[in-house]
Amino acid sequence: MKQQKDRKSGSFESGKCVILMEDSSITGVYKPPGMLSQGDRTGDPDLVSFLKRRYRNEPGSFVGLVHRLDRPACGVMVLARTPGAAASLSRQITGFQWVKTYLAVVHGHPQRTGSFHDHLFIDRNVKKTFTDSVDGSSVHDALMEYAVLEEHANRSLLKIVLHTGKKHQIRAQLASRGYPIVGDRKYGSSEVLRNPGMIALCAWSLEFQHPVTGAPVRLDSPRPLHWPWHGPALFSGSKEIGLKKPVRNPNPEPARYPEDISGRQAGRRKTER
Repeated sequence: MKQQKDRKSGSFESGKCVILMEDSSITGVYKPPGMLSQGDRTGDPDLVSFLKRRYRNEPGSFVGLVHRLDRPACGVMVLARTPGAAASLSRQITGFQWVKTYLAVVHGHPQRTGSFHDHLFIDRNVKKTFTDSVDGSSVHDALMEYAVLEEHANRSLLKIVLHTGKKHQIRAQLASRGYPIVGDRKYGSSEVLRNPGMIALCAWSLEFQHPVTGAPVRLDSPRPLHWPWHGPALFSGSKEIGLKKPVRNPNPEPARYPEDISGRQAGRRKTER
């Protein structure tokens, strides 16, 4: 296996991808806000195409997408460079072996720590996710845990550990409780960030096992340009701030709705405002 290399292909400060690590099996990368994880009919820039161009002159080059990050979000991702690595990483995901941690700046002030457990319904007609109390084949169980790191004015900085990975999960679960992510106008924010294609959601760190060696790997995000919080040095390596790693249950019970922070029972809550 090749030696890991820290080859950078651009700066996050200019809105480009940053290669965080790479070897013959995987590539760890920072995805900037506004970039698609995978190409679509818009033809807009996407991460998979970026890496295919990077490796186009290597014999038998392969780029496998095993997870996604919302277009307006930024942060760390890992992609496979061989079919075997893709299969191994996918097994880790389905076996709940990854640890995914996010930072988010939200409107309002949630309780200092908490967890949100919901059913999510994805409405593909409006390309939006809703919290829903109805069970069924089109409804997905969703669980996240959070801690408030700092508060300022009417904003809070949250650290989030994601126990499941559903489309727009963090955005929908926060918005349904009255804490939309700053800049996320789709889910109720009234603000537009300096980078209009960005919301204040960053995939801060990703922990998994190397698909070939089995060694633990951790990817950490650089500080995004125009990140709307001038607080602690969260992007310089000091990262142990009080959330437990998720305890994975491969056969979770159906979602039970705890009382939300105002004491109301959480029933059917759409994120439309």
